[in-house]
Amino acid sequence: MTHLLRISTLPALAALFAFAPLRDHPDAPDGSGRTAAGQSDSDSSKAIARRWFDEVINQRDLDALPDIYGSDYVWHGPEGQEIHGLDEVREFAAAILAASDDRRAIVHQQVAEGDLVVTRFTSSGHHTGVYQGVQPTGKIWRTEGIVISRIVDGKIAEDWEVTHMSGM
Repeated sequence: MTHLLRISTLPALAALFAFAPLRDHPDAPDGSGRTAAGQSDSDSSKAIARRWFDEVINQRDLDALPDIYGSDYVWHGPEGQEIHGLDEVREFAAAILAASDDRRAIVHQQVAEGDLVVTRFTSSGHHTGVYQGVQPTGKIWRTEGIVISRIVDGKIAEDWEVTHMSGM
């Protein structure tokens, strides 16, 4: 199954990855853009956006979801798919994990500006369980994608994701 970006969004994504400056918080006491803990707002936002991959997919920890996502979370996926709220996120995550016993995710690149974080990732594992009606094939099921996350009050409030899946 392949999901393609609309051609009109490609220049914006290319510009974001190629030219977007990483802005630190201008109000840091020493002017460095770093917080007292030594982490910029950009670094904090990237860490929040990365938690889905590190904790939910790699550690298979569904209990981490309320710490990652806001209660009014919305996911905008390929072909107009949407997920609303924590219960639907939990169902989605559980379905992915049930369909692949050994699924792992790798974050290749992140860019942050303002309240947005762009994450380029790969996730793969053997297709060992039913997923969206597709019976297990035992093949490597690989997903490559880019997700833009909007961070509000230390949690992901909204995601826009484009993916390409192969191997099912």
